[in-house]
Amino acid sequence: MKGSARFKSFQCIATALLLCAGVFAYADSEVEAGQKLHEELLLTERFYQDEALSAYVNEIGQKLAANSDWPEIDYHFFVVDSGDINAFALPGGYIYVNRGLINYLTSEAQLAGVLAHEIAHVTRHHHDRRDSTNTMGNVAAFMASLITMNSGVGDAVSIWNNARVSGFGRDMELEADKYGAEYLYRTGYDPEAMIEVLGILKDHETFMNREARNAGGQSTYHGVFASHPRGDARLKEVVAQAGLLLPGEEFQGRDDYRTTVDGVVFGRSSNSNAPPGKARYVHKGLAVTFTYPDDWNRTTSGSTISVASRSGDIELKLEVATIADNELTAEEMLLARYSVDELLNASEHSPIYEEETAITGFIQFGALVQRVAATKLGSNAYYFSTVLPGNADDETDQLQLEIMASFRQASQQDLPPDRELQVYYQRLEPGETFLDLARTSVLGQEAEAYLRLINGYYPAGEAQPGTWMKLVE
Repeated sequence: MKGSARFKSFQCIATALLLCAGVFAYADSEVEAGQKLHEELLLTERFYQDEALSAYVNEIGQKLAANSDWPEIDYHFFVVDSGDINAFALPGGYIYVNRGLINYLTSEAQLAGVLAHEIAHVTRHHHDRRDSTNTMGNVAAFMASLITMNSGVGDAVSIWNNARVSGFGRDMELEADKYGAEYLYRTGYDPEAMIEVLGILKDHETFMNREARNAGGQSTYHGVFASHPRGDARLKEVVAQAGLLLPGEEFQGRDDYRTTVDGVVFGRSSNSNAPPGKARYVHKGLAVTFTYPDDWNRTTSGSTISVASRSGDIELKLEVATIADNELTAEEMLLARYSVDELLNASEHSPIYEEETAITGFIQFGALVQRVAATKLGSNAYYFSTVLPGNADDETDQLQLEIMASFRQASQQDLPPDRELQVYYQRLEPGETFLDLARTSVLGQEAEAYLRLINGYYPAGEAQPGTWMKLVE
């Protein structure tokens, strides 16, 4: 080999090695970003505690991931304890499906369709490819919006959904469909299951839009396949390209799905109104709420609510008072309340309060200082204070700040459900209709519509006698 040819050969090898190194670094950065986001998510989202369901979702996901275009990384699958209908992915192989979506699917193949779509967002590196000018395209902004929840639970959920789903454009969603359908085909699932899921989501969307119009509210939004219209020709085209399994070869898994989903909570769970490790206090009359460690004790006396660690070394109280002079700022009210001239290390940057400014800082009593905070909501002033003044260490003070900063106006979603509902199955008797099932259902006035939705018969039609029907008790 001549010198110039040898040099070119070395150049090619060096270039290839650099490209490989770049790919590995690219992959490492995505995995690292996903791990970081997941750790943050652990602080705000509860995962559904059902070992059988979690293992089932993980088993399906791992099979699909092994047949994907990026099987080298570790994939992690989680069931989020939320009644919302959604699924999402974080970079580097972190996939999440909401319990609420599982309630409305009817087969393992449909669940696989959802997971395959989310896996494809990971394998096609959509998180890194997403336009960085997108409001939620920046990881720091993304997590800041998730953690602050500055508009209450409903808006926080919306921010979270927008950040994790709608940041992908139409082309990326269609690409996720294309590759997801291929993963389904390679794993033995019918790619058409992806279209079935779209039908379920669109049926639910139609129903919820109707309910919202009747109530004068806004329509609902599904992140999963949200960019697709019903009967989407492009979706059908990319799904068909994945391949056609012969009749009897495609795996539906209805029996396995029914066995696993039987007993799963339907709608809101009793644990879903507070972040992990936290208890939530809600004052229904005042419509305010805050969170505190779930192993702390809470007491109420008149207009004062106190929370204290079990050891008793940390205690905070929240006091409610009618605003005497609405012209005063929160800081001025705080100074007047404690008859002091100065608030030390005052800060108005607490992100939880939106309509009114909150103020927090320290008040000095001789050699000791006390953490205090105040805000105005409506006609009331709310004052937080540490019961035992003292020079708290940074960790203790940060915990006190977290409790104070969690205070906000409450929404209906902050209240635990009066009753936790569960899915169960029974065979349809001869002559029995959805209307008959609805008459004895706990789902209320729209029971027939809900039963049709969760069984795949919306808006009309009847199941054959002997069909396994998904019901709620």
